[in-house]
Amino acid sequence: MDIEGIIAIIATFSTAFGIVYIVMSTRHRERMAMIQRGINPNEGSRTSDPEKSLKNGMQLIAVAVGLGCGYLLDIYTNIEQPWVYFGPVIFFVGLVMILFYFRFRKPV
Repeated sequence: MDIEGIIAIIATFSTAFGIVYIVMSTRHRERMAMIQRGINPNEGSRTSDPEKSLKNGMQLIAVAVGLGCGYLLDIYTNIEQPWVYFGPVIFFVGLVMILFYFRFRKPV
């Protein structure tokens, strides 16, 4: 193995370790600050929001449908443009966001 490959592997793992360390130390500092203020750090954390979960699920389904439509466009047309995949994905995600808005908007 050449030296560039070894350096790339070391850089990748050290970057991943650095990111994990920063996230964990920041979380620890936040929790310690909450304890000093007299707030229980376990309250309110990890609450599930069914509407957010539904929105994320709808978006993932829209991405899958968009990629499927892009694949069909790629197969059945001779278009060699990248928007063949990106266009349907953006369209279906936008459509899902509009449907989600109308389904869960608060009445005035």
